[in-house]
Amino acid sequence: MFPSGMFQEITADRQEYKVKQGGTRWMAGIAITPGSWTPFEQSWESNRSVRMENIGEGDVVNPWLVSGGNDLRSVKAIVARAIGPGMTDKEKAMALWWQQIQHRFHYQGDNNDLLSPVKVLNIYGHNTCGNDSICLAGLWKTAGLRSPPRGWWGTA
Repeated sequence: MFPSGMFQEITADRQEYKVKQGGTRWMAGIAITPGSWTPFEQSWESNRSVRMENIGEGDVVNPWLVSGGNDLRSVKAIVARAIGPGMTDKEKAMALWWQQIQHRFHYQGDNNDLLSPVKVLNIYGHNTCGNDSICLAGLWKTAGLRSPPRGWWGTA
């Protein structure tokens, strides 16, 4: 359903559309410790959840929601998004590390799902530093870099 309450009819095998969101809101009334961060302008996120519903008669196969053009569906896609032609091994390793820390945060949890960069970046949004080192080892290996041996579950 679109913000106006209208539905979009899908008539092709592959269909894409964009929903533009934006804006900011003043964070008045929220207790902030002075100096810890600057809450003058915070991004407004009204879209905390999305519901896709098939009201037609055909099957919907493998729907995928992408935010901002980010393709993080596979380990290969995650690696390809971060590295570019002509990068040195050090630049590749740093680019993958930088991308990883931009799309996840440190939070408790210790299970095999949090060892997969695909699941961390698409489902959970967090893992521990120990689990993240395993994710990074797998990303670096996929990029053709040498990395310390780690038990990596990143093929999911």
